Amino acid sequence: MVGNVLARLRVWLGFSPLPSDRRSLGRRGEDVAARFLEQQGFRILDRNLRTRQGEADLVCLDGETLVIVEVKSGQDDPDHPPQVHVGREKQRTLLALAEAEQKRRGMLGRSVRVDVVEILWRQDGRSHALRHYPGAVSNVH
Repeated sequence: MVGNVLARLRVWLGFSPLPSDRRSLGRRGEDVAARFLEQQGFRILDRNLRTRQGEADLVCLDGETLVIVEVKSGQDDPDHPPQVHVGREKQRTLLALAEAEQKRRGMLGRSVRVDVVEILWRQDGRSHALRHYPGAVSNVH
């Protein structure tokens, strides 16, 4: 009851509450990350790319460099920042995907890197903090 009243009050006051499911939150984070990267001069080539090697949230060009981007969204929690959820297995997947995309796009010999973009959402659902970690993922053993 109190939760419903608070939710209605937030909407009435113009706040956009955080999506309750992870998929919506992730999609929203990917939209924010794509806009940010475009403002930084990146060209978005693909979104939500799925291949045999795995999946990537964004595939971009930063100048002549092919960039695979993993977007992590979460609530602002200093003890558990979203980027810590890019584990070893996901890192291996992203590196394999980067190599496969480089070949598929005929970009052998060009630079390739894997970035992580972290989106931190506050409770009001509108304001967020964004952190970009270029080259966050490198060789994983």
